Amino acid sequence: MTGKLGLVVFVIVTASVALGKELVVESCGSTAVNPKFECESGCEGDILQLKKNSKEKFTLSFEAGEDAKSLTNNLVGILGGNMEIPYNSIVPTDFCSGLISGNCPVKKGDKVQFQSVAEILPAFPSIPVTIKWEVKSETGSLVSCIKIKSKII
Repeated sequence: MTGKLGLVVFVIVTASVALGKELVVESCGSTAVNPKFECESGCEGDILQLKKNSKEKFTLSFEAGEDAKSLTNNLVGILGGNMEIPYNSIVPTDFCSGLISGNCPVKKGDKVQFQSVAEILPAFPSIPVTIKWEVKSETGSLVSCIKIKSKII
């Protein structure tokens, strides 16, 4: 790592033990420790391949870096490098309702694992999109944030 922490892009190579896939994701700043993104298909290398007219299972896990009474998913699609559009329709907004490991409220140091199945609609355009997946506390604090490069095919 260079000494310019503010300019360094943290790249996390997540090896999916449970789902058997590996994908390169980027941390976008949060209090989470060891965030991991896992998926069943299209999850190899550095671009997530999302097939139209399919259902894809995703898992996000991390160690909480702060206490939170509730957690909310906020997904944003980033097009063309900087145009952001809401992408919340692909996973439930209530992070706590999708927990397969851990509970809400969370305490600092708790390990949580969220899982959801996202429907990739045939109407989605066949374009590259970076998915910014934020998990926020009830105060708006950024508990977890990752960016996933993807392409709808």
